[in-house]
Amino acid sequence: MLSRKSNLVVILTTFHNELLRISIPALQKLHKNFYLIIFNDNPDTIITKPFIKKLGYTGDYLIYNSGKGMGALQAKISAVDLINQITKTPDWTLFVDDDDLLVNADIPTVADNNFAVIQNSILLKHNLINLLKVIQDSSDYIIDDENVFLNKPNISFTCTLIRTYILMGFAKIVKSISKEIKELEESLEYRIPVDNVLWGWLNSYVQTFHPDFTAIYRDNVNYISNCIDSSKAKYGKLNQPLRNAESLYVKAFKKYNELFNKALSAALRG
Repeated sequence: MLSRKSNLVVILTTFHNELLRISIPALQKLHKNFYLIIFNDNPDTIITKPFIKKLGYTGDYLIYNSGKGMGALQAKISAVDLINQITKTPDWTLFVDDDDLLVNADIPTVADNNFAVIQNSILLKHNLINLLKVIQDSSDYIIDDENVFLNKPNISFTCTLIRTYILMGFAKIVKSISKEIKELEESLEYRIPVDNVLWGWLNSYVQTFHPDFTAIYRDNVNYISNCIDSSKAKYGKLNQPLRNAESLYVKAFKKYNELFNKALSAALRG
């Protein structure tokens, strides 16, 4: 068991481990007490403690090398199980991607029936210089709606504070359809926006099992998303459909939601 020093656990999922040179130093600069879980979804690499130490991180953390490529969606869900290794479960959990920067880890005081805290994010596009600037100083950006954008509010599974016990109940249902998710992912030639899928599923779960709960919005920037990588494909799949993207996404989301709705119905039946 790992001792708890904070009311927050940060889950950082990674595939291209070299990108941790962006996310890990940003976490160190927060000077906050939280427990960090690093979930490596790349079967061809092993992340070690000396590597994390070399990046300058001095907080409490756990490394999990999965040994197989689960994909972004199932890596996030599988990482939730690792929270059980913390002696006393923190009340809140927040996900971070390996090429992004968490710039605020404060936990506001909210009502007991607020299951999530939505905040704002900064999106960096096109210009590498802007990324280099915020790596040095997370406040060093100018919103110009050309290279730097304010996403207000940022409706996303990643970088949103989520109550841990809600997340753990949600993850249990998602894991019950892991085989079906993998089959659906393999049937697509392109990557689905995982954060959109998970956020929609999470809200459906809450509406079903905790109907009196709501998310709350905090007008504050807590995250910088690096959208500069312009490669057309990642992880062996296209970043988006080459043609008719909107209609294909609608059809894909429908299939994902049908899967999850069946899992919700099964959970209700016990």
